[in-house]
Amino acid sequence: MTWSLWLGLLTAVLVLAAVGMSVYGSKRWTDTTQVLTRSLEAARTEGRSFTASVARYDSRELEDLPVPVQRYFRAVLKEGQPIITALTIEMVGTFNMSTTAERWKPFTSRQRVVTHRPGFLWDAQVSMVTFVARSRC
Repeated sequence: MTWSLWLGLLTAVLVLAAVGMSVYGSKRWTDTTQVLTRSLEAARTEGRSFTASVARYDSRELEDLPVPVQRYFRAVLKEGQPIITALTIEMVGTFNMSTTAERWKPFTSRQRVVTHRPGFLWDAQVSMVTFVARSRC
């Protein structure tokens, strides 16, 4: 075999290995994210029946809060409205990948936030190199 054939074969093996590792990493990330999401949702609904009444806003809950916070909540909330227990936020933006320089990379993310048994899960993808698939963080 010639050196160019060996070089081509080595390149093909390296490309296949890189693709395989990327697929494996993506699958592992997705599986782990699903487990964490299920855990977050289970904690939110633990001990609650979906037929039970929904928690409602009561302005008496504001009495121990600082005055500016009370003023804000009184302006934006209506007595008796259902209290939000979870939300999903989707974001697009740039993320500085360096602490000493300007290395901004585009990212997309999805964040799930729950208020009962407070917690959140932030699942983000950052473009590390233009021609390579996005990395997850």
